[in-house]
Amino acid sequence: MVTNGTGQISFHAHQDGGLLFNGADRQLYGLDPVSGYCWLELNEGQAEADIADALVATFQLEEQTAREWVDRLKDQFDQNGLLACDQSSANTQEGKTEQTHVRSLPASPHTRVSSHPCQSFDLSFIVWATIDDLQRLAPLLAPLSSALSDTRLTRFTIVEEKPGFRNVFIDETLSEADIPVEHLITVMEGIIQTQALRQSDYLIALHCALVSRTTEGQGGLILAGESGSGKSTLSIAMSESGWVFGSDDLSILTRDLTVRPAGLNPCVKDGALDIIECYHPSIRSQVSFDRFGRNARYDAEIKQRCQEATVLAVIFPTYAEGAETQLERLDGGEGLQKLLAQCLNVSGDFSHGEVALLAAWHDRLDYYALPFDTPDAAIRVLDAAFPGTQ
Repeated sequence: MVTNGTGQISFHAHQDGGLLFNGADRQLYGLDPVSGYCWLELNEGQAEADIADALVATFQLEEQTAREWVDRLKDQFDQNGLLACDQSSANTQEGKTEQTHVRSLPASPHTRVSSHPCQSFDLSFIVWATIDDLQRLAPLLAPLSSALSDTRLTRFTIVEEKPGFRNVFIDETLSEADIPVEHLITVMEGIIQTQALRQSDYLIALHCALVSRTTEGQGGLILAGESGSGKSTLSIAMSESGWVFGSDDLSILTRDLTVRPAGLNPCVKDGALDIIECYHPSIRSQVSFDRFGRNARYDAEIKQRCQEATVLAVIFPTYAEGAETQLERLDGGEGLQKLLAQCLNVSGDFSHGEVALLAAWHDRLDYYALPFDTPDAAIRVLDAAFPGTQ
């Protein structure tokens, strides 16, 4: 514990910074490491320029940023009477209250905070990053937020080693280095999905969209195909036409032969904005980011989701302007070959038994090609072929 000259103000360090308590007016302040360091040095009467130099050396802040934060924090401390020598005489008589109030001073650029717990397949995790970086990642993390308890959480830590670039650690191990900040959301999606596949129990992971007729997953359809085939656009449109959204990009086949979606919001490239805007008018207001050289954004307007689905058929959609929209049944062997072309990964212990399970699942499925001109035309065809529960 460190006190100021009056004995009314005390600082109590902890591993993430410290607590500053003003006993005169019973105010409690939470300080991050930079703020706590500044109070300690100001309390000792150190010059502001010297404190800023120490921040540069100790916390790897830029010189201008350090000076601005020392000035700002000193103003905050002064305004709240946390450095004043005559603090006690001003507050120990009239106006003193027995209730303790808890406050926070502004977080410094050095501060890292935790996201809410998140879930992707069998991976439970948190992201430890600056507030600015968590805001950048919010469109990615929001649909994965989960109320977890008594669960070991993998920690992804994002560190700024130099301006404009980030390093990502998984627990204490470096995973990716020198990530341009404009690519952070795309790289983090890949890191999270890769780690989720490593920690999950499944047979194969597929590059596909997933929809179902109910939130419980009855009447599921896989929409499989290369990027640009129309999977995302069609799955979003179907979610507004009586179908339930699961995923637009990644799903896994489990050992009980149900299909689980990754849980992310659908990713919309700029070329599809005009179509998606007809279903979700807010899409243009969503945060855009670079996705492998193309501008994209997550669609946050999905209203219902399925957590797993029993799949009836695999559809291979292909968007083509002017195409005749129709379902074309495929031979089972051809359909399975096309589906396995979209296999992203197999489980680490995939063996003879798993092959038998995959074959049994295949025997349940029908396969169709679906050239389509508009999402609405495709939905009419799919509704007729798979009426389910309207």
